[in-house]
Amino acid sequence: MALRSRRRGIMTDQKRHRRVKGRGETVDVTRGVSSETSCGSDRTVSSIQEKSSIADPNNVLTIIGTITSQVVLITALLYYFGWIYTHSFFEYFGVDTSLLGYGTADYVLRSSNVAFDPFIYLAFGVLALFGLHRIVMVPALIARIDKPTLANAVTSTLSGPAPERSAWFRLGRGLALARVRNRWRLGRSNPRYPRYVIGTLRAIAIILVTVVFAGMMLPKQIGTPLGLILPLLLILSVGLLGYVAYVRSTYPHVFAITTPSTSPSRTYILTLLALGLVAGLWTVSLYGVQVGSQLAANIAAGLSTRPGVVVYSTERIALGGPGIVVAEIAQPGAKYHFQYTGLRLLVRAPDKFLLLPSRWQHGRDRVLLLRDDNSIRIDIEAW
Repeated sequence: MALRSRRRGIMTDQKRHRRVKGRGETVDVTRGVSSETSCGSDRTVSSIQEKSSIADPNNVLTIIGTITSQVVLITALLYYFGWIYTHSFFEYFGVDTSLLGYGTADYVLRSSNVAFDPFIYLAFGVLALFGLHRIVMVPALIARIDKPTLANAVTSTLSGPAPERSAWFRLGRGLALARVRNRWRLGRSNPRYPRYVIGTLRAIAIILVTVVFAGMMLPKQIGTPLGLILPLLLILSVGLLGYVAYVRSTYPHVFAITTPSTSPSRTYILTLLALGLVAGLWTVSLYGVQVGSQLAANIAAGLSTRPGVVVYSTERIALGGPGIVVAEIAQPGAKYHFQYTGLRLLVRAPDKFLLLPSRWQHGRDRVLLLRDDNSIRIDIEAW
């Protein structure tokens, strides 16, 4: 009996342990099953944890807070742009915007005339510069990678985990772009081409910063004649300095950088971001002033194309100006006794109308403000 039980134990152990032919390795089936079961359970637990983390009230509040902060920031910027545009527009006619009673929604809606075009131009400019970087600079920078560095990069990416192996595909894409280098012959004709380009860009940025500083110190001699060009130069200089810092930190082997930390300091990055934000606000402000003043001048020049206005009043009111005609209504039982013609509509504000005489001239005549009440009636003639 003892011999039989011993044989049964040996057969059971042989079933549990199977030898793989040609490898000399013993695989524990029970352990494999248990490990697969544990892996499956771990995946299930991780998926449950991910779902629970998404449904976590703290995460939901964080997402809502982030979205709300972005909406508030965009609304504040649009309000600022709309106020700049509206103020410059009515300043041409000598009207203070505080008399109009505009709210936040009015200024945000009026910002569409000044805010969208600069943002669209900026987006297209960034895309064009990104394409230029990928087509011209990246092949020349990759061509400077020596064989030991390339071998270390390939070894580290292939031996790493799956998320890190994606760097291999980015490296392969970069090496494919290196074929363009053979057409342009950038790296082959002059190995120091990237250094020359980056040095030139840095020098240009320093010169532009000097010009902007001089324009701020001498506004009448330099700043005012340049106008909108001055903040654009500041944006360009900040972008060039940021690009130089990015290239030097991404490709330190090209510039023979041997310091342990090649990335720019946080203070340098925050300074560039602050200068870029100020330059952007400065540019849009000047652009809003220019657009508002130009639109007001166009309206004044083409005043005959504005809608005509006829005002009826119960009593005589002081409406005077070049082109205004007053007529008395003698019809018995009429509510209104005076009629005023020769007026043009400038804008309809809350509870008020801003009118211009038909022969209004800038710097000479006044803008007429009529409050909408029961003592007057205003008819608008469409043209």
